[in-house]
Amino acid sequence: MNTKSIAAVLTLVAGSGVIAAAWLMTRDEVVETQPIPEPQPIARPQSSELFSASFTPSPASVFIKSAAGQPIPAQSRTQIEGMVGMMASLIGRMDEFDANGDGILSDLEKIAMGFKLRKEFLADHDLDGDGDMSREEWGAFQRSMFEQTPQGQLLMNQFDADGDGVLNDEEQAALDAHLDQREQERKAEERARMDTDNDGEVSEDERVAARQQEREFWQNQMRTAESNFDYDDDGELNIEETGDAWDAWVEYQTVDSFITRYDSNGDHRMGPSDYERFLYQYDRKNDHADVNNDGKVDVADIYSFRDLVLRSRYIN
Repeated sequence: MNTKSIAAVLTLVAGSGVIAAAWLMTRDEVVETQPIPEPQPIARPQSSELFSASFTPSPASVFIKSAAGQPIPAQSRTQIEGMVGMMASLIGRMDEFDANGDGILSDLEKIAMGFKLRKEFLADHDLDGDGDMSREEWGAFQRSMFEQTPQGQLLMNQFDADGDGVLNDEEQAALDAHLDQREQERKAEERARMDTDNDGEVSEDERVAARQQEREFWQNQMRTAESNFDYDDDGELNIEETGDAWDAWVEYQTVDSFITRYDSNGDHRMGPSDYERFLYQYDRKNDHADVNNDGKVDVADIYSFRDLVLRSRYIN
């Protein structure tokens, strides 16, 4: 796994390395979307409703602009999407380690935070108590994180066939198969993006180029955060500034993942043709039309699509 790309994002959102000190939290697709109202069986939104509405630029637009149309690198997106809830919790705890109450974590305070978080993490997830995380322990940790997300809850309810609130072995196997299929699709899409000469194989040169592109992307995103959210121009993001940068980046990540998934013509913007393509998939109950990742294609996906299109216009 590419932990360097994750460390870069954590440095970005925590300002000057707060969470980088808590390196253990940086491990490996769940797209975070805002809750939507219970859908009612009314007419589908028309293209004109989605693509002619006025909008006000969001703070997240600074990340869109700095990316210059380049989507978040696929590997990093997968890692970050599953960590959004946990990272929000960590950032919410920064005040806890601000011993002198000046709103900024000093180097010593960052180190103290890192040690405390590492100790807590191992206490909860190092099941055999050997002081390290095995592949199996990481897998269990990732599963527990997923189950706590809104999409995880939706999927678990969807695969709870007998409705008893617990997945039995058969139900768990069906959910695992569904998640495995999604992971294979994600990996295939990632390989296709890396295969720049379209020969069906990812060469070592293409892998190196992809890693370099990823590093440059995150360096650019960190510079963007520092230049746009350092309100007092002191060269460092304090706790409040870090929170604002993180909120904006999460919104950007959410919309970027949606656009990457449903932008049919590759211009990294949503338009009427993308909506028509989605409806084509929706009418055929294709799994690709499962916008909210709840394991089924229904009217809720139309409303999720509408919500995210409007949010993409809000950012762009």
